[in-house]
Amino acid sequence: MKLLEIGDQAPDFSLIGTDGLIYGMNQYKGYRAIIVMFTSNLSSSARDLDQYLKNLYLDFHKKGVAFIAINSANEGDDTYDQMCALMDEHRFPWSYLQDRTGRIGECYGASTVPEFFLFDHHKSLAYHGRALDNLKYPEKSTREDLKEALMELLDLKPISVQETNPIGTPIKKEELALV
Repeated sequence: MKLLEIGDQAPDFSLIGTDGLIYGMNQYKGYRAIIVMFTSNLSSSARDLDQYLKNLYLDFHKKGVAFIAINSANEGDDTYDQMCALMDEHRFPWSYLQDRTGRIGECYGASTVPEFFLFDHHKSLAYHGRALDNLKYPEKSTREDLKEALMELLDLKPISVQETNPIGTPIKKEELALV
C-alpha cells in the first residue's frame, strides 16, 4: 500500500453516504481546506474522539473547512446499516461514507482508525496523521496536531508538523467475494 506524500493530490472517489447519496472529492470545491478522516463503527479509538471532532467541526466548518468521514473497514458489524445507526445516534455534522471494498482507503494509504488527511484548497495533502496525542482522554492531550496544522494552513503559514504517526486500531477487512 502506497502512502500519500505531502503535496500529493487527493484521490477521487465515488462512495455512498449514510444519507443514501453518492459523494466524490470533486463535490468539495470552494473549501479552504478538506479533512478526510478514516474511521469505523467499532473502533473505541475513533469513538473516543467523537466529541472532540464535533467541536473541531463547529470551530472550523464556518471558516470554510469540509469534513469527510470514510469507513474502509468491512469486517463483522462494520456494515452500512451500522454506519447509518451510528449516524442516527450521534448526529455527526459531516458526511459518513462507506468504502466497502477498502480500495479508497488503500489509495490514501490509510491503515489505522482514526487517521486524518488534511488537504489545502488545491486538494494537495498538507498534513497526515493523528488528531491528538491522547485519544482515550482528549482533554489531557498536550498536542492537537490536526488542529494546529489546520490553523497554520488557514493562516497561510508553513505547516510546522506535516506528519505524525496515527494512533488507533488497524483497519479491519475481510476478503470480499466478487459476485
